[in-house]
Amino acid sequence: MLCKHPSAQVVEIVLEISQFLLCTVPSTELLVDIMVVVKQIGYPIQYIRVLRISGDTLYVQGKYTEASDTLTEARSQFLDIGDVLDAAQCSRSLGDILRMEAKYTKASDTLTEARSRFLDIADVLGAAQCSRSLGDFLRMQAEYIEASDTLTESRSQFLEIGDVLGATQCSQSLGNILAMQAKYIEASGTLTEARSQFFKIGDVLGVT
Repeated sequence: MLCKHPSAQVVEIVLEISQFLLCTVPSTELLVDIMVVVKQIGYPIQYIRVLRISGDTLYVQGKYTEASDTLTEARSQFLDIGDVLDAAQCSRSLGDILRMEAKYTKASDTLTEARSRFLDIADVLGAAQCSRSLGDFLRMQAEYIEASDTLTESRSQFLEIGDVLGATQCSQSLGNILAMQAKYIEASGTLTEARSQFFKIGDVLGVT
């Protein structure tokens, strides 16, 4: 059906729908169909964007190998056209996939590279998200001092751009680190503050 009237506009519509589905009911069905259209109309940038959203969707679906292959290809092509921002976003997703697969060294290298790219282009949000991911898996590895430093830096970056949710999630992780270190009074204070912030922004899961 999509291939009967191929156009750049049709591709844009499918990309928007797929981005919405990524946050609701992740599906690659439309993306598989639209890939044929993209090849017909010959718009390289749209082809790469289809790859990226496909990779992110596969990641959310837990199909890590397919997601990694797709995002790696997308990142390579973004770099070929000089799109550092989108390449860095692919790297961030790849780092999170490696973290989910417990490949911590590779995940750390990938997220550190992504954070560096975000900082190079002054994308504070991207850098903060990478720092939060790095801090969380350092916490999982019981490297509490380094995790605390990384998450504190990330929280400061989130606050700098007014991202209360991101900052509060960092506080939550910092509170958990303090609890793991048996610093219960400090942990209680940090987690109580985080809970209060979650209440204010209506994040029921965070409160819980």
